[in-house]
Amino acid sequence: MQTLSQLWDDMCGLIIRPQRCEYEVSHLGPQLFRIDDGVYERTDVTVYNPRGMELKCSHFEPTQSQRPSEKMPCVVYLHGNCGSRQDSLDCVTVLLPHGISLFSFDFSGSGLSEGEYVSLGHFEKQDLATIIDYLQSKGTTSRVGLWGRSMGAVTSIMYASKDPTIAGIVCDSPFSSLPDLMQELVLTQKPWVPKFLLKAAINSMRSTITKKVGFDIHDLNTIKYASSSDVPALLAHAKDDLLVDQRHSKLVQQAYQGECALMGFEGGHNTDRPEFFLDAVTTFFIHHLITKPPPTDSRTPIRARSTPQASSSNHVDPMLVLKEDKEEDAAKKDDEKEEVCGDDTASPSETQEAREEEVKAQEEIEAKQQEEAEVKEEKAELKGEEAELKEEEAEVKEEEVAAKEEEAQQKESEDIEAKESAHVGANKESEVQKENEEENQKEEKEETHTTEEEGGQVS
Repeated sequence: MQTLSQLWDDMCGLIIRPQRCEYEVSHLGPQLFRIDDGVYERTDVTVYNPRGMELKCSHFEPTQSQRPSEKMPCVVYLHGNCGSRQDSLDCVTVLLPHGISLFSFDFSGSGLSEGEYVSLGHFEKQDLATIIDYLQSKGTTSRVGLWGRSMGAVTSIMYASKDPTIAGIVCDSPFSSLPDLMQELVLTQKPWVPKFLLKAAINSMRSTITKKVGFDIHDLNTIKYASSSDVPALLAHAKDDLLVDQRHSKLVQQAYQGECALMGFEGGHNTDRPEFFLDAVTTFFIHHLITKPPPTDSRTPIRARSTPQASSSNHVDPMLVLKEDKEEDAAKKDDEKEEVCGDDTASPSETQEAREEEVKAQEEIEAKQQEEAEVKEEKAELKGEEAELKEEEAEVKEEEVAAKEEEAQQKESEDIEAKESAHVGANKESEVQKENEEENQKEEKEETHTTEEEGGQVS
């Protein structure tokens, strides 16, 4: 039976060190891909947060020849505490066909990024500031929206309250206050725990988390940040969420200062979201990132440069620095272009044509592989049918052999019966003959006796 001490430890682990999502970069799919008639690419980069930790990132956007303009709006996807940038793959088809690029990354302490712990929004908002700086430094992003889930949703609200340049945020299943959520989770497993003991346990976990990770759980008050945010927001929450109850989103909506809508739907905390919600997200971002005029706000947004720095001799300048492997990737891409185009001075259009040809070639290879797979499947089915036919033939032969054996046994039985009948007949005939002979002999004796008696009377 789990003790209260073990429960507190498990709760701390759930908050700062949940199960980490492990994956390979190849799981993110091809770097060059098609959606309908559009050709898109994924660029993987590594940046550093203010604490000097690597953040592994991916930017999904149209290829150069397919870009509608030099600057495009971008949505930054923020995953949950057990997630990674893999979770953003379902968002690609929701945004890219509508002229909105998608940027996703692993928070520090998550996925392939560096870091031992997560903080459910405290350090994650610093990571997000780093990403926003990176997108602005590239000069190819116009307006930015945020799409967060669970921990990512809380991070979106916290960050947007300090950065008015964010055009809109979508927040899926945020919690209203971390201490309140912790109390609910404890009472879900141990409903008999008295309030005074529960309060003491929360304070104990607060102290442990502060020492290990360096943040105060009482600072994670989403309602407080929502009450000072003017950024348009779309909240969403599943009705059967057993981890974070839907009432948390309702409380956030009530406290939200700016425009804020709340959508509810069937499902749980980690279930797939329905199509009508994804359609609503598309409409929301098209309106706030493309069609709606940008607001004028004199407030200074937060940035990674203004974030408190970690005291470390190995500290890296928080101004974004691309990792050396990014340069190697770029060099590798240049080499591949050189092989395709055959000319270092190839124009962008020629390079793009070569890349599109590469996509077509890749699609042909995939189609051929699919065809080969189907042929193999058909052969396997034929083999299965042949095996079934052989089994049926074997069964028929077994039945024929059994029938022949039964017929032979029946014939043998009939022969035996016939012999027994013949033997019985012969015995009866012999007995009849014997009886006849005995009667003849008796008659002869009687005749002889009669004759003698008559002879005696004459004399």
